Amino acid sequence: GPDPAAYDAGLHGYYVLDVARDADLVWRPQSGGYFSADTGQPAPAPAESTLFAWRGVLTQPAWWRAVAVTLGLAFASVALETVLGVAVALFLARPMRGRALLRAAVLVPWAIPTVVGAQLWNWMLNDQYGVVNAMLIGLGLIPRGIAWTAEPGLSLLAILVADVWKTTPFIALLALAALQL
Repeated sequence: GPDPAAYDAGLHGYYVLDVARDADLVWRPQSGGYFSADTGQPAPAPAESTLFAWRGVLTQPAWWRAVAVTLGLAFASVALETVLGVAVALFLARPMRGRALLRAAVLVPWAIPTVVGAQLWNWMLNDQYGVVNAMLIGLGLIPRGIAWTAEPGLSLLAILVADVWKTTPFIALLALAALQL
């Protein structure tokens, strides 16, 4: 039951915040009902509080699988972006002809809006007409198109590749700036 120390003598019950309806309620054990803290009129019982609904999630195996996949994807993408970004920065730091143009060209994936980049990858990875499948079939590496975004393992790989493509230029820019200090 409720904590006896939380009893409010002025309200003749226990204060309850109904987050879902943004209402202040009082539960009065004598009557077993809820009342409005503002008007004292009877009120419906509070709805399931979304504020504390996360507690049930922590017991679900699907939640923990999603957390593990998210953390794995985050660590893999950051590791790949860092390694590739530093490698690109080291290459761009070397004196060469057209270096300024090459540096600007490397930043294009980072400058493209995320929604545009996502649609670009969606088209490139399409199993019917995508350029990735066309190249792999042309090289004889696969017999038919692969549905990259339809299978969980392949879709995670597709997300990883698209994220690394988008963020590596930013890491390269940071590393290049650090190399020029």
